[in-house]
Amino acid sequence: MANNKKVCFFVVSVIQPHTSIPFTYGCRSVFSPEERRTQTIKSIQSIKQYFPQADIIFVEGGATYDDEIRKLVKKYLYLGQYLLCKRAVSNVSKAWGELVLTILTIFTWLKYDYTFKLSGRYWLNGNVDYQIFTRNTTRVTGLDIYGDNTQISTRFIGVPRSCYFRYIYALIRRFWRVPNSNTVYEAYLLKGLSCDKINFIPTIGVTGFTGVTNELIEE
Repeated sequence: MANNKKVCFFVVSVIQPHTSIPFTYGCRSVFSPEERRTQTIKSIQSIKQYFPQADIIFVEGGATYDDEIRKLVKKYLYLGQYLLCKRAVSNVSKAWGELVLTILTIFTWLKYDYTFKLSGRYWLNGNVDYQIFTRNTTRVTGLDIYGDNTQISTRFIGVPRSCYFRYIYALIRRFWRVPNSNTVYEAYLLKGLSCDKINFIPTIGVTGFTGVTNELIEE
């Protein structure tokens, strides 16, 4: 990792849900809070393994504050006590919770030259390549899900400083259309950014299990 770049990893998490009400497309999670916590710690450890010089910003919107995880990261932001965040992460749309938590805390990116957004229950593997992400300084970089440059995976994406405003604008632009929708976060981000603002790549270097089906994902 280039020493002259300030890099952070931004992780949004809900380890202990506030409700058991299912999402529109399936149960809230097949994993217990203990299992979700273990997966989250594995995510953090993988960042430290592959990007030891990067800072980790951890945003927790669940029902419990976790002091152990707080000690593992550079900045721990607990928003689970606020009514707006409780309602957002308890909505039947998973995307709504992630959007709200991100919009409220995205100011933390401003001191960094490059920000990686990693979903809390996924971890980096040996295929992750810093250079593939950071060589493009004018576009958001992420996995080309279908191989046709039509949809990006937001399990792990890279955002250069030049795209911070564009990224937050994309989220805010779709903000009011998310509640009670089964549209995923990826689709809303793509609609806000447009394909020509995204650097699609074939492999991103993450592994994990989907919270709804327990399906193993390797991208």
